[in-house]
Amino acid sequence: MKKEGIEYTCDKCGKTMFAPTDRCSDMNCVRERMAREWETVTDDQGHERDLCPECGKEYKKIIGGFLKKK
Repeated sequence: MKKEGIEYTCDKCGKTMFAPTDRCSDMNCVRERMAREWETVTDDQGHERDLCPECGKEYKKIIGGFLKKK
């Protein structure tokens, strides 16, 4: 069975999340909330990478510490 939606995959840990799409407004709100929790960052090669909420927090902690040292 096929189900329409969007699949997010973390480029760091490989975690996946599926957010179904349908016409139900409640489901659309859930999908939008889940998508906001994911981070898109640019790596040193200029490519955009998607990070799950856990890896996004770790990334912010590392980058925040790096920026404070400068």
